[in-house]
Amino acid sequence: MKMLVIDDSMTARLIVKRALESEGHTVLEAPDGAVGLTVLQVNPRIDAIILDWNMPVMNGFDCLTEIRSNPAYNGIKIIMCTTEAERGQVVRAIKSGANGYVLKPFTPPILMAAVNKVMGTVPQPA
Repeated sequence: MKMLVIDDSMTARLIVKRALESEGHTVLEAPDGAVGLTVLQVNPRIDAIILDWNMPVMNGFDCLTEIRSNPAYNGIKIIMCTTEAERGQVVRAIKSGANGYVLKPFTPPILMAAVNKVMGTVPQPA
């Protein structure tokens, strides 16, 4: 599957990218929501987006809202991967169209469990 990782932290993007690629996924990257939207326009066949909340230029919540306002992107699964742990923020993201939520810091197995759950896939045996 083709995944887009949108996070302003290069380290976080690398950790997510390695976890996804270890499961055979193709990964594209963006450092903020605005660039993420551009990457999505150029690559509309993205299966899922791993999206940070707190970023400069365009934050993850605004990016989520923008993506969900475009019917062409209805099939894309979005997992928020963020430090925003306050229950109200989690509920707000889910109500706005996030399919999953992973709190930072996370381990690759936790991330992949969320990806597999949202995507309805079974993890590959080691």
